Amino acid sequence: MFCAFASTFTLTMLTSAYKGHFGDLDYPGLIGFGDFTHTQKLWEYYHLIVFIIMGAIGGLIGALFNNLYVRIQKYRAQYLLKRPFRRQWRMIEGLLIIIVTTSLAYMCSMFLSTCVPHSLKASHIQVSENDDINQVKACFCPPYSETVDRMYHNDFATLIFTPLETAITQVYHLEMTYSITTLGLFFLFYYLIFCWSYGAAIAIGFFVPTILIGAIYGRFFGAIFEVNSIPFFSKVITQVYPGTYALIGSAAFVGGVTRMTISLTVLFIESTQQVSFGLPIMVTVMVAKWVGDLFSDGIHNIGISLKKLPYLNREIPEKFDKLTAEDIMSSRVSYLYPITRVRSIEQLLRNTAYSAFPVITPDTFRQFPKTSPTHHLPTCSMYGSVDVTDAEKPHEDLTRSKRPIPRPLSSPGYQRTTFSMHSEADCECAAHIRDSDGLTFTYNIPAPNGLLESMSHDKPLILHGMILRTQLIALLKHRAFFSEDEQPEAQHEVTYDQMMSEYPHYSTTNEVALSDAERNMLMDLTLYMNPNIYTIHYQAPMSQVFTLFRTMGLRHLPVTKASGVLVGVITRHDLVPDKLNFALEEKQKSADI
Repeated sequence: MFCAFASTFTLTMLTSAYKGHFGDLDYPGLIGFGDFTHTQKLWEYYHLIVFIIMGAIGGLIGALFNNLYVRIQKYRAQYLLKRPFRRQWRMIEGLLIIIVTTSLAYMCSMFLSTCVPHSLKASHIQVSENDDINQVKACFCPPYSETVDRMYHNDFATLIFTPLETAITQVYHLEMTYSITTLGLFFLFYYLIFCWSYGAAIAIGFFVPTILIGAIYGRFFGAIFEVNSIPFFSKVITQVYPGTYALIGSAAFVGGVTRMTISLTVLFIESTQQVSFGLPIMVTVMVAKWVGDLFSDGIHNIGISLKKLPYLNREIPEKFDKLTAEDIMSSRVSYLYPITRVRSIEQLLRNTAYSAFPVITPDTFRQFPKTSPTHHLPTCSMYGSVDVTDAEKPHEDLTRSKRPIPRPLSSPGYQRTTFSMHSEADCECAAHIRDSDGLTFTYNIPAPNGLLESMSHDKPLILHGMILRTQLIALLKHRAFFSEDEQPEAQHEVTYDQMMSEYPHYSTTNEVALSDAERNMLMDLTLYMNPNIYTIHYQAPMSQVFTLFRTMGLRHLPVTKASGVLVGVITRHDLVPDKLNFALEEKQKSADI
């Protein structure tokens, strides 16, 4: 709150100095649409019926705008952004919009506009001497004549060839007549052009154009009922200042497009400096939101959906309650071993874009050094596919009480990672992890020339923790690895300050240069991974998954079985509506079969 007051005061002082009255506090902001201060009535309580109707119509045309925007954006993404020279095509589209807009603006001003008399009176509006509200365009209209003592102006040209903020202020306050034809033509012209332009590679803005479109809609709404003399409405409308309907029209259209409520009401009250408009504007935007929600989402939610951003709403729709974690998880998991070859880590970082990776070991819980010799698994790579239906097949007959659950590698029950050499042709070394109960986890480390293949399903994967992509890059950058003829204790330790030294702009994999000898070395991840991670059971309901992501701010969530076996990973991208709908359809199809 203090920062808001400080910034407002600073802006007011700078604006007053720019206007030539330093220290005058009557210049509260950079954008203002004039003060509705005059003798004519602003509104009465019975006008709320008209405002509700305007809000409903604003919600409809706002929903139509959003649907047209979605179609144009999908067409643009399919035929422009996927072409070889997409930047050039976007530039061509921007030039085409400029040419079409300019050509239509001049043709409409020349052939379809109306020349109306103008007295250049705006005495009721409080503006400074630097404002240009009285500027009108006399394009293609008769010149001023002293005999008639009347000046004509082109109403369409005045709207289209003046700055947007000035045009809004004129529609709100200027005592001039706009013909119904001009208002309808300008609304249709600007509505379609803005729908095409929004999202293109040109600077057009959003709020000011939508406010102008809504203002024209409001004046057009009032002019129709006033001219046609419809009972009740024509009497009610003629009793109120026409600029009121322009303001309510702006609120209705902007509310129908954005579905904003309180913030939009505050915006219009601040820009007009008229608190008495609070109730009608709030009623209008609420009705516009309710009606618009019946046909489409808000423009900002649509943009998030089109860009496939992993934004989570407050609640998940009830129809997704049928889904479980197993239905939406990704069973194709890229993982790491506690001791991994540097070459494999580098390839994993280059070939994937994930922000974190599970640290796993194959399940070897039956291996006790006193009763059985150490068993070596086949060579495994960093990339693997974990199938929830096959991960525990070798141990389906074991319950959780009979099966030991491994603790994190960094917990006190675990010994320091040991390392030993072997002479197999395809796997030159193996690592052993042993806990206090004699439980040994043994896994082979791929040879320097080993290929990255899909993992074998002979053993389930035991999850021990997660390590971030930024941590792996920092470890590579600080050369935190050791050679095969050394123990993990020889690895250079990287401190927390060194890890976070580049926050928030971390280095990329391409910025880390490694030699061939360094790529053949090994890295111990047990000191840097996070063993205390959130996990969820593969049969957990979708609401529990969503709540965990929403409340804890997670970006990835490992999915396990009761025994701690990793079967998949859920990310925020798996919770977007499109993927959830696809998962629900697939589950319904499988149920029908």
